[in-house]
Amino acid sequence: NRSSDLEISFLFSMLVMASHIVIADGKVEPDEYKFLGKFLHEHFGEEAEVEGMDVVKKLIAKHEELEQKKPMAFLQLIGDCGSQIAGSLSEDLRYQMLSMLAMIVKSDENVSNQEVETLKEVAMYIGMKATDVDALMDLDPAKAKDEWQWMKS
Repeated sequence: NRSSDLEISFLFSMLVMASHIVIADGKVEPDEYKFLGKFLHEHFGEEAEVEGMDVVKKLIAKHEELEQKKPMAFLQLIGDCGSQIAGSLSEDLRYQMLSMLAMIVKSDENVSNQEVETLKEVAMYIGMKATDVDALMDLDPAKAKDEWQWMKS
């Protein structure tokens, strides 16, 4: 059915972008990783959490492999995925995806400039603005969580 196809496509795209954000500062922070798993569980269910975290692990490994062979290849993948997202998801869904990615960045104690710059890069790829990232980084996490209630219905 169309809505579950959209949800799977949205979820996969989100996981690609989330893996990019998780490794933005050059290391996988346990808090960011845990936050992503918890987020997937809360909004998509246990199966999505297990499968999603497996996808993220594979993407992170793929990133390391590609960095050694072809340094810009992973970024190309992110760009291609972003173009697909921009062309297929509504602005609301893209904003919610960006909101979740901002929550990953803020889930650990140290928010690096590199992470914020990567988030702005992702925003551009998915057809949003860098100023959207600034607004999201200032947003109270509790308010951002309210925006995700639509996923539960």
